[in-house]
Amino acid sequence: MKQISVLHFGAGNIGRGLIANIYKQNDVKIYFIDTNKEVVDKLNQLKKYQIINVETNEKIEINDFKAIWSNEEKKIVDLINEVNIVSTSIQSNNLVYIQKYFQKADKSKKKDIYCFENGNKISEQFKKSLNLNSNWNFINVSIDCIIPQVINDEKMTVYVENYFEIIAQNNCYYKLKLIKYVDQIDPYIIRKLVLINGLHSAIGYLGHFLNYQYTNQSFNDENIKKQIQNLANDLILALNWKYNQFNKEDLIVYWNKITKRFCSKYINDLNVRVARNPLQKISINERFFVIYRLLNEANIDKINLIKIINYLLKFDYKNDLQSLKMQKELNNNLQLFLNNYFSYWNKKDLKTLKELYKGERC
Repeated sequence: MKQISVLHFGAGNIGRGLIANIYKQNDVKIYFIDTNKEVVDKLNQLKKYQIINVETNEKIEINDFKAIWSNEEKKIVDLINEVNIVSTSIQSNNLVYIQKYFQKADKSKKKDIYCFENGNKISEQFKKSLNLNSNWNFINVSIDCIIPQVINDEKMTVYVENYFEIIAQNNCYYKLKLIKYVDQIDPYIIRKLVLINGLHSAIGYLGHFLNYQYTNQSFNDENIKKQIQNLANDLILALNWKYNQFNKEDLIVYWNKITKRFCSKYINDLNVRVARNPLQKISINERFFVIYRLLNEANIDKINLIKIINYLLKFDYKNDLQSLKMQKELNNNLQLFLNNYFSYWNKKDLKTLKELYKGERC
């Protein structure tokens, strides 16, 4: 039987650390595509690299791959035509830059497309953006893995935590080991988006405000932990109310596992990295939009969320373009900013947020 092959956009830590290991365990040949030519050249020069588990020190060698620079358009289109699977880990806002390759590819061949990105049904959104008829399956996924912030050495080593989870919609041509396939993906995407992505970001905003550098330092602060726990309690109630896939006890066990990862000494994740792009995080279908909608549907008071959003609005970091844009707009016209970016909030909640932000309410 011919070996399955994959074209993967993104040779960063997630692509090389988590996704490449999934493919290795399935004996899949990998073609990495990346915009960073130095990374591409280094990978091709080395022809192998290691993934190291920071908790167990287990080492996995990745060696069945080739790397291609993103400017080599014809080669990439030819590879899309050739491979069985195409996947991404480039952040959802960058998917627009790879549309051109898909538009020029052969649409008749059966192919699985996985967007391993944080967000709600990103593969489905990508399909809609392409606006094409094809024999390609766009598979929605929920992906959970924290890659510790360790400076890569000259051997392109990637360090990973012991835990990971990938859940995918069961509409694929090629099933992969280590991925859990389900018929209804929505509950798992929402659970991960709110309890992990949402609360991880929240730790970043609270921690940055209190001048902590790392998220594990932040979460070990009792005041921060209490605020995060309050919102987690609300979300567990809301998830239990909305989805029959989850009971309250299982959600509590799931959350307790997350808290251990958030405060792990092995995961030094910078607050400014976790908190980056605040305007994206409050946009439609993103984590804080989903949290607000979920609490609203379950008729749960949103004060704990509003307190977190207040710290998001105070995220002021000179190396983050969205942070700079946000601070400028907030300073120019607070009410206009709130109306524009929180159009999905009701007037009562907007009033509470405004009062908190201006220090008129505790």
